[in-house]
Amino acid sequence: MLMVATLTLKVLPAATTWLLGVYDDERIEGPDLEIIVPSNQVLAWQAFPNPANDLVSLTLPDNHHWETLVLQNILGREILRVQLADGQRTTTLRTASLAPGLYLSAPLGEKEQALKIIVRR
Repeated sequence: MLMVATLTLKVLPAATTWLLGVYDDERIEGPDLEIIVPSNQVLAWQAFPNPANDLVSLTLPDNHHWETLVLQNILGREILRVQLADGQRTTTLRTASLAPGLYLSAPLGEKEQALKIIVRR
């Protein structure tokens, strides 16, 4: 018998819901399953303006412990590396010399924290 369960994955700052087909109804305790990702694993940060032309300002989370930010192109090639001071809350990246496209900014070694930055002209 096919049962349908709703799985909600809550990640800051939004929640995503999937419908899952489950074939073994003996393993389900209720129709709704919820998984919450601890807030210490995914930190909210922002880029403005995004899409960017010449500069993009990054607002970093209050409780981050990042030392270095890396900007990569869509192929994973490192374009820029920025050292952060202890407790630094903002930084600005120069994007004027970058080709238009999608870039990912992430703390060094923490790809799950990646932030998409779009450069356009």
